[in-house]
Amino acid sequence: MENLNFETIDFIVKKMKEKQKFYSSTEDDLKKMLSFAKIKKFNKKEFIYKEEEDVKYFYIIIEGNVEIFKYTDKQTKRIFCVLSSGDDFGMPELAWDEYNINAYCLTDVKLAYITKSDFFNHILNIKSIVIDTFCSMGYIIGEMQQTLTITNAEEKIISYLNYLRKCNSFTKDGIIYVPRTITNEKIATILDLTRETVSRILNTYKYKKIIDITKDHFIIYDLQKIESISYDSIFVTGYYGTPKK
Repeated sequence: MENLNFETIDFIVKKMKEKQKFYSSTEDDLKKMLSFAKIKKFNKKEFIYKEEEDVKYFYIIIEGNVEIFKYTDKQTKRIFCVLSSGDDFGMPELAWDEYNINAYCLTDVKLAYITKSDFFNHILNIKSIVIDTFCSMGYIIGEMQQTLTITNAEEKIISYLNYLRKCNSFTKDGIIYVPRTITNEKIATILDLTRETVSRILNTYKYKKIIDITKDHFIIYDLQKIESISYDSIFVTGYYGTPKK
C-alpha cells in the first residue's frame, strides 16, 4: 500500500468534482478526506470485494473501470453500474458488517481507499461530506422507488443514455458525443432487458435521426427529445455516480 502524493490527490479531486456527486464539498474538503486515503491496485478480473465479506473500506477510483453487481435468488447476475475514474463506491456499505454486493475489476484498477474507522472517526467531522453523503442516500432511496415504478423499456434505455451523457460527454460543433464505454449487452444487463431490445430501440432513434451510433460514441442530435423521454433519476446506480446536473 502507498500513500497519495499531492499530484494524485489533485487528480482525484478534479475527477470527483467532474462527477458532481460531492456537490457541497469544496476541493479543500475533498483533499482533507483524501489525506486519510492510501492506494491499492487490482488486476483485471479480480474482485475488490464479494458478498458476505467484512466491510473494511470505501473506495474512490483513480484509474480503471469497476462493475458493481449482485446475484439474485435465482443466481441471475444483476449489474447496478459500471464506474470509472472519479467515482466512489462502498460508502453506503460502511453501515453494514458485511457486503451484500460485489465489486469487480473490468480492467486493471488503481484505487484510493479509506478505512471504515477513519470514515466514522474523522471524515464525518467534515460537515460538507456529511451533507453530500446524506443527499446521496436520499437519491438512492428515491431512485430505487423510481425503478420499481418504471417498466417501459424505451424510457429505461433513453434515461440511461441521458445518464451516460451527464456522466461523460463533450460537445463539438453543437453536437453531443457520449463515449461508448459499455456494450449493448452490458446495458441490457444493467436495465434488466434483452440485448435485442436495447439494440432495437437505439436503432429506432438512430433511424429517426435523434441520435447516431458509431463504434466509439453515441451522438445526440436532439437533446430536447432525449430529455423529454428521460426521467430525472436513474436506478440504484445513482449513489454510485449520478451527477447533480
